[in-house]
Amino acid sequence: MDSHRRAQAGPFLWIQANIALSTKDYISLHDDDWRNGRHVVYQLHAHIVLIPRYRRNVMTERVSDEIRSALIEVCTRFDSTLDAFETDGDHAHLLITYAAKVALSRLVMSMKTLIAMRVRAKNWPEVREALWGQHFWSPS
Repeated sequence: MDSHRRAQAGPFLWIQANIALSTKDYISLHDDDWRNGRHVVYQLHAHIVLIPRYRRNVMTERVSDEIRSALIEVCTRFDSTLDAFETDGDHAHLLITYAAKVALSRLVMSMKTLIAMRVRAKNWPEVREALWGQHFWSPS
């Protein structure tokens, strides 16, 4: 990705998309990795890094478990799969495979919204003390 397109994509959302049109010879190499629609064959993955507000260390074990369950629910709703999920103290990495009909921005917005609502509803002290106000995620 050249530097101009990287600047447009933002520092926290990296998208890698491999798209091919109905080429049976090409997809026969990796049949299980490719998805197909009526007129398209595609393989879309996104590596997403989610950062809490003020980059606070709020990703404890129970917060990570709640985030994982919310992510699985959103991915199921959007016909996507959560391939990998890892948290460090101050951020979370996701690797997602999603369908071509899904707008990635809507998928990420739904993830961030559901996670914030669930974690805030739990009212855990590590979150309550580190993050004031109603926001959970950095606005990136």
